[in-house]
Amino acid sequence: MIGGDLNVNLDCRNSLCDDVNDFLSNNNLVRCDTLFPVGNQFTYVNEPLNSMSRIDYFVTSDPSNTIAFNILDLDVNLSDHLPIMVVIECNMPNSVNLKPLLIPV
Repeated sequence: MIGGDLNVNLDCRNSLCDDVNDFLSNNNLVRCDTLFPVGNQFTYVNEPLNSMSRIDYFVTSDPSNTIAFNILDLDVNLSDHLPIMVVIECNMPNSVNLKPLLIPV
């Protein structure tokens, strides 16, 4: 799972977009926003400048372990980027060597 601000709209057709999409394809990475389409497609919103775009992404190498994806429109957000969220399933191997961590309070 990789996520972040890529500063490129991957649905456009230009050399930068094509390079990023080629990288994703060559490395078998799938965009979570295509796995779970959401109503609000914008991840960058600057209302004073009337500017909106989709430039923040999560990509995964294992779509079968990806449970959900969403773009959050929170009441309190001091950034012009909307938070994006992904839920994944992590299967941890059982081990007898794992011990609980005790933290004194």
